[in-house]
Amino acid sequence: MSESLKALTEITPEQARQYRDDPAVREQVKAQLAKGPAESLPLSERLLKQVETTGQPPKLDGLDKIEHSRLAGQPLSVKDVQDLLADPELAKRLGRPDAKQTEEERQASRTLDTALFNGLSSRRQSENPYF
Repeated sequence: MSESLKALTEITPEQARQYRDDPAVREQVKAQLAKGPAESLPLSERLLKQVETTGQPPKLDGLDKIEHSRLAGQPLSVKDVQDLLADPELAKRLGRPDAKQTEEERQASRTLDTALFNGLSSRRQSENPYF
């Protein structure tokens, strides 16, 4: 994950207000993000739009949380997946056939599949039915 995206997810309310109110700050932040990895740009842009609208630090929704964990290299736990899929709208979006999903939804589905597989595999390996 880029340092810029990490900084964006950790901005203070004061920094968020500055971003909303000062065009020079917005341009400076956008220029810095453009120097980072291209794969983090879509999430960064969505979060910045939120900050610009609200003047508050961004709040990651379900898809954003999934993408953030993937970009940060922080695998989701089985509990994280359960919590995310408790949102009926997100579960509906990710439960559709691949052909009816956006690329963002397909990527999120793959990330959740991997998290579940790894989480359940890890748990099974730690259980030893023979002892």
